Amino acid sequence: DLVDDKVITLEHVDTEEQIADIFTKALDANQFEKLRGKLGICLLEDL
Repeated sequence: DLVDDKVITLEHVDTEEQIADIFTKALDANQFEKLRGKLGICLLEDL
């Protein structure tokens, strides 16, 4: 197992930081913008 062999490490990610939520949940505008930024996506006018 990769965890036992210390090839990978598992870390807890708080629900507020779950980037996949942007694709799977209805989010309020603030959370959406926060996660969008973590994906490196910005508005065209911000370029």
